[in-house]
This record gives sequence, structure tokens and C-alpha cells, in this order.
Amino acid sequence: MSDRVEELRDIVIGAAANDSTIWGACEIVMMLVNQVRGDLEAADSAIARARKIYGTVELSRYGHTQIVGHEVLILLARGPKRQRVAA
Repeated sequence: MSDRVEELRDIVIGAAANDSTIWGACEIVMMLVNQVRGDLEAADSAIARARKIYGTVELSRYGHTQIVGHEVLILLARGPKRQRVAA
């Protein structure tokens, strides 16, 4: 996956400098990018940053559910089910 993703993320964050919701959404996107890249540690870090960012604003039930869903994706990518699918 292209490093252009990080460049685009930086443009979006620059344009929405005071909008924590956008920053959090960018971290969710980076979680997905890092997962596709196979860098699950970076994906974990992105989720942690998103949770922290969303913690600065009133996190809606939808936002919380979105983060939990992405955490599940990372756990599945790490777990034994991944090995079964790859086999």
C-alpha cells in the first residue's frame, strides 16, 4: 500500500486542525491501512490514539462500537482463525 495514505491523512488533519472527530477518523483509517500492511502493532497504536482522541469529545455509542469493531478485526488478524483461513 502506498505511503501516499499518510500524506493524504496529514492533509485532512491540517484542514480539520480543530476537529477531534476527524482526527479520530483518520486514526481509524490508519488502523485499517496498517492492518492491510500486516503491521498489527501500528494498527493497535492507531486504535489507541483514536480512543484517546475520541475521549476528548463525547464519544457516541456508534463511535464506541466502531472502535470495538476495529479492535475485533485486529484480534482476528492475530488469532488462530487467521492461520486456519490461510491454510
